[in-house]
Amino acid sequence: MARYAVNAPDVVSAAKRLAAATNEPYGRRSSDDWGEYCVFRAFLNSTDLRFFANSDPMYRSDIDPPEDKVFESEFGPEQVLIDVERGGDARCFPTRSA
Repeated sequence: MARYAVNAPDVVSAAKRLAAATNEPYGRRSSDDWGEYCVFRAFLNSTDLRFFANSDPMYRSDIDPPEDKVFESEFGPEQVLIDVERGGDARCFPTRSA
């Protein structure tokens, strides 16, 4: 799996920009672990892409260490992360929707 970061106001904005550029549909999802995220299922028929905020939605400032506030410390909490997953797992990525 590869992970990238982009500057965007939120995950939906980042996903909409890619969808407009590629004509690929995406699905909006939400979970306790990832917060709100977007999925491009089998993007260009080869990979699954998941867009999510770098800020960990389960972070608790009174208990957790500061480094746990973000998923990737080399990127800022305002950045959107993109996970690239080859041969995605259908259990993790529900069917496509736009």
